[in-house]
Amino acid sequence: MLGSRVRALRTARGMTQEELGEKASINYKYLGSIERGERNPSLENLARIADGLGVKLRDLFVLEHEVPTLRKLRAHVAEALASADEKKLRQAARLLDALLE
Repeated sequence: MLGSRVRALRTARGMTQEELGEKASINYKYLGSIERGERNPSLENLARIADGLGVKLRDLFVLEHEVPTLRKLRAHVAEALASADEKKLRQAARLLDALLE
């Protein structure tokens, strides 16, 4: 989720990985691996990324600012349901029934 947040902030600012990497003094390939969730950056590198994006470090962890599209929401729900066992599906169905009444 952290990598997705970094990517969302970067693209919202119209920056390429190369541009952010330069501003943050981090190799753009390393930045790409962070965005793909392949690497766990150190606190120092996270601070550099935040500075490069012009945000506070804590903003990298505030995921509720992202507003997914309806298509993405439906895909997320479908993916979660597809991997759920019967017990979790029953719980999800009860929760949905309660929310959508």
